[in-house]
Amino acid sequence: MSKTGNALSPRRQLISTTKAAEWLDVAPGTVRQMIADGKLRGYKVGRLIKVDANEVQALIDSFMVDNS
Repeated sequence: MSKTGNALSPRRQLISTTKAAEWLDVAPGTVRQMIADGKLRGYKVGRLIKVDANEVQALIDSFMVDNS
């Protein structure tokens, strides 16, 4: 079995807190606060903090309102 992932667990695509902030239209500090509050999971890569792009997209999707 491959160690790079399987059908049950999609591979993480890590993005910077700055990129996540752009997607969410907030300041990078707000993304860091969301990590501290447990709303997003942060991943330490060296001395940088990254977030999973899929988790950010899921957060965006949770804010979407269906007006139909």
